[in-house]
Amino acid sequence: MGPEEARRVYVLERLVAGELTSAQAAELIGLSQRQVKRLKQAFTKEGPASLLHDNRGRQPRHTTPDAIGQLVVDIVSSGCKDASCLHMSELLMEHHRVAVSAKTIARILAQAAIPNRHTHRAPRKTRCRDRMPREGLLVQVDASPCAWLEDRGPKLALHGAIDNATSKVLGLVFAPEETLNAYLTRMQQVIQDHGVPQSLYSDRHSIFFAPKRDQLTIEDELQGRVVGFTQFGEALSELGINQVAARSPQAKGRSERLRRTRQSRLLVELRWQGMATLEAANRFLPGFLHRYNQRFAV
Repeated sequence: MGPEEARRVYVLERLVAGELTSAQAAELIGLSQRQVKRLKQAFTKEGPASLLHDNRGRQPRHTTPDAIGQLVVDIVSSGCKDASCLHMSELLMEHHRVAVSAKTIARILAQAAIPNRHTHRAPRKTRCRDRMPREGLLVQVDASPCAWLEDRGPKLALHGAIDNATSKVLGLVFAPEETLNAYLTRMQQVIQDHGVPQSLYSDRHSIFFAPKRDQLTIEDELQGRVVGFTQFGEALSELGINQVAARSPQAKGRSERLRRTRQSRLLVELRWQGMATLEAANRFLPGFLHRYNQRFAV
């Protein structure tokens, strides 16, 4: 019994004993005289227990069962330690048919003293580039070298392409490192599944642009001299795709944010599935790509 309830017991005892009037008791405990009379009647029959709420000591109907809480803790401790709470919620529904909200998962982790690096986000400081008005006008590409398979397999580079208008991931492919063949394979995916884009936005890697691109003097340009295409650039030229070079990582922000999201979600799901080889990881990508676009494409 709390202090407020103990105060009411004391006042009601004096009221029943005739030491206080209903008006005085109502003023002391901050209720109307009608409520005080109702409390007096119940107190006379049941004693101090009448002041306790009927739900005292009961578990609320919407409380998360202990078994589900333990399941969340076990999953986080085993394979989902780097996943966001929202991603954990999606994985629980997909693999265990258990519906738990991201907020509930965050509360369970907090109660279990398990830190989550996605809990706090830095304030947004930069303005996003305006989206293109139509899908296919601009596609951003990059590669993400990372220990995607962690200690289960070799280090890989994930080559990706994202549409600027819709944030739809158009193609993904793993390779041992960032290579021309991987970019060509990825572009083949994009063209076969989505058609030929109008422009391709990339960094200034030598795969995309000749190293001596910026070494032409004004006199060379006036005389019409140009730097030859790379093999990749030649292929894009034959398809009529315009190449655009980014001056900084921030300039191609969608692909940079996609890199962070992939490293958060894809790395966890590869661990969840126990992927340990390049071939297995590439077979896993189409299903991941479909789920990702359903969740994030606009």
